[in-house]
Amino acid sequence: MNNPPADRWEFSLLVDRTSRIIEARGLFELYFGVQAGSLVGRHLVAYLDESERLAFLRYMSRLRVSGEAAPVTAMLHTPTVGAKRFAMAARTGEGGSFWWLMFGHEENVPGSPPALSDAEQPFASTEELATLADAHDHAKFPLDLTLFRAQILRQDPPPRRFSSEARKALDDALGDSLRAHAHQHVVARPDIGEYALLHSRAKSVLEMGESLIVVARRHKLTARALGLIHETRRLPIEVPTAELIQEMRRKIRRNNHSGAQSLAVTLESNWLPYAVSGGGALLLLAAWLLIRSRQ
Repeated sequence: MNNPPADRWEFSLLVDRTSRIIEARGLFELYFGVQAGSLVGRHLVAYLDESERLAFLRYMSRLRVSGEAAPVTAMLHTPTVGAKRFAMAARTGEGGSFWWLMFGHEENVPGSPPALSDAEQPFASTEELATLADAHDHAKFPLDLTLFRAQILRQDPPPRRFSSEARKALDDALGDSLRAHAHQHVVARPDIGEYALLHSRAKSVLEMGESLIVVARRHKLTARALGLIHETRRLPIEVPTAELIQEMRRKIRRNNHSGAQSLAVTLESNWLPYAVSGGGALLLLAAWLLIRSRQ
């Protein structure tokens, strides 16, 4: 393996495309409380602050595509020092398929590298979500992968009452609502109206769907109008996760309209207890009295 530059760096890690650590050098006993060799096989993304993990995955994507990325600062969580921000730079390793990531003291001076940030694009790409899935320890904490599709945003041409601004606002809000359910709060948006996320195996699809209905109601839409379809798979699987996501997208597009309505009807019925306000309460009460009078 190529040697990393030794000047001014506290420690260096050789990683692959999923951020799996291949080799480690430097002051790991000081910062991690373990010898360098103990980190081999683990994934660096797990040590990143949760707020910067998506940005780190995006940083790794740039390395894979162009072979280089500008220096930044990154917040790591280590067993011995807790949360600490480091300066981080990258160098290509042997064969161009591994990278040395080098960490040193952050320098708070004008012209210092910026912090990792995903502010410009808050949703992950399919490849970035797949990297997160591939880096996860599924034996320790099993995850499922779910893809949602909102049919109303896939209509071509779109409904006349939907301006391009309204469509974008709805699309962004639907994706944002799923972050609370997503593993590490990372949601991918492969295309408008499509949302993919990793989540706990115990997480209910209906619970996640109800979050989407909350958003739909704010945009004056019913569950039926939103037209949700979903597909869920258990991880890990034999094929790469990126290929699985694409296969799920193809399958969900083939689903007929009745399949979309089945989830919509279930979600709509779950919302009846929350509809008892104002005139809705009077209508529900009248329906209940009518049913009671016929018994």
